Amino acid sequence: MDSLVQFYFEQGLSSSTHRTYTTGINRFNKFCLVHDIKDPFPLSQTLLCYFVSYLANQGLSTGTIKVYLSALRHKQVSLGHPDPQHSSMPKLKLVTNGVTRAKAKQPSSSTGPSRLPITPTILHPGVPRGFDSDLPQA
Repeated sequence: MDSLVQFYFEQGLSSSTHRTYTTGINRFNKFCLVHDIKDPFPLSQTLLCYFVSYLANQGLSTGTIKVYLSALRHKQVSLGHPDPQHSSMPKLKLVTNGVTRAKAKQPSSSTGPSRLPITPTILHPGVPRGFDSDLPQA
């Protein structure tokens, strides 16, 4: 019976979600290794706050961080521990919101320095002005 339950539990995630969750779990395992955390389960609010801060400092987006938290929630449930609901962890919610706000204040690459338009003169240096009409058009 256990194998049947396990089979259907695993079918609860699409293959792409499973791959994404695996990536999140791997990041968490690396975090635990770096910080010498031996037995992270059952998860604590404090540990999750540290993990969120670590991921934010690594440059991950808030969306990715939230997906990784979902991966940890899934892992926790799969191990038979209680569901670490976000609503029961107010500090985690505030830290996650803080990451969102801090990242919103950071300039993104799309708002970086303005760039000059690409012109035939730039593409073909050394061609005198006025002669660029003979150049092949894109």
